[in-house]
Amino acid sequence: MINSAIDTGHLGRFLDSKHNVSHLAFADDLMVFTDSNPTSAFTLRYLFLDFSNWSGLHLNTSKSQLFLGVAPANTSFSQIIDIEHAPLPTKYLGLPLKA
Repeated sequence: MINSAIDTGHLGRFLDSKHNVSHLAFADDLMVFTDSNPTSAFTLRYLFLDFSNWSGLHLNTSKSQLFLGVAPANTSFSQIIDIEHAPLPTKYLGLPLKA
């Protein structure tokens, strides 16, 4: 679903000089790497809802966090997908995450 949204241009890609990763999944965790364009936020929201309708599983927004690497907190992106912005750096599975 995520790759299809990127391929059709509905979800922006997060790029750097070394990596071209759209998402990582581990157990029941999902990290999505995208640009901070509002169109991408609406697409993510739609993908999460579509996945919920298809699978019966629901995103727990109270346990979810939004990390923005380059720009200051983009509150509109956070509001669109209804996930609270969290600051970087942080740790995930004991490993540091930073911008």
